[in-house]
Amino acid sequence: MHRQTLARSRHRRRPCGQIPATSPQTLHLQRLLSSLRGNAHTAPRQLVKTLEGLAFWLDIDWINLLFHGPRSSLKELLRRRIACLEEAIAIRHSHPSLTRKDGLRSSLLSLEFAYSSAGYHAKAEKVWRELVCLGTRKGNRRTRDLADALCGLGKCQYVRGRNDDAVNSLEHAFLVLKLLKVDDGDWLAMNILEALADALTHQEQYPRAISLYSRAMRGAMEFRHYGAMLNRLFDLREKQANAHLKNGDRRAAVRAYCGIVPCIRKVFKTRPEFFSPRDQLDPFLRGINLVACDVRRARFQFKRVRRKVIGK
Repeated sequence: MHRQTLARSRHRRRPCGQIPATSPQTLHLQRLLSSLRGNAHTAPRQLVKTLEGLAFWLDIDWINLLFHGPRSSLKELLRRRIACLEEAIAIRHSHPSLTRKDGLRSSLLSLEFAYSSAGYHAKAEKVWRELVCLGTRKGNRRTRDLADALCGLGKCQYVRGRNDDAVNSLEHAFLVLKLLKVDDGDWLAMNILEALADALTHQEQYPRAISLYSRAMRGAMEFRHYGAMLNRLFDLREKQANAHLKNGDRRAAVRAYCGIVPCIRKVFKTRPEFFSPRDQLDPFLRGINLVACDVRRARFQFKRVRRKVIGK
């Protein structure tokens, strides 16, 4: 009995009072900010640096309280962080000497993350539009920052339910990367391809989404990410087969199920270290290939292959 109570006490949730709501660095920056605001001769650059530093440490406090703190404290820290970043960006805009591209961009990215964490997606979209304008400044329309901003704008529009605008923004981002001659294995290209495939899946454009996911799999270096993307390909093939079945085209549904075979064989050819049991998988792959027009057999073999490759 004593061992059971001891084990329960070890796994008991830590009380909120043991974690300080604000760190010493945050308290120091708050006192410094109040003294700077009371001084009429304070330089704007020093005020901006203090505000951005305070926003950084408020973010650290928010992360520390994320799993153990009350929701009221989390919302208050997030609100204070947003207020600091908004004031810093307003000071940067009012003083042309402080509108340096890198500093303004980092502040805008921090503000967008805070807006997204608070659920203010409309304000986050405005920040992404400002980042797009910042990337197209001085006629430089081929920068990597512009592609990143367009990708974030497309994702934000997708979250808000504006799927057509999201597809346009993501295609524009991918066009910028193509002009830069960036390979599909680049992390930003893979991110854009995944987001564009998700948006096209929502529009039920399954063939193009499948081809985009296949291109994005070239940049997945870790097994965890590679397996997740392969699992997504299985999902898309299944959705495509179900859409054909709704239209009454059973032969096309079987072709959709059988279309997973080239994807798996491509995995074996390009990344053999991820999947070793070829002898066990070959009968299942042959079982799918031998199906003529039986949807039930094709679905059964498809699920067996999925359990063998993905484990689901």
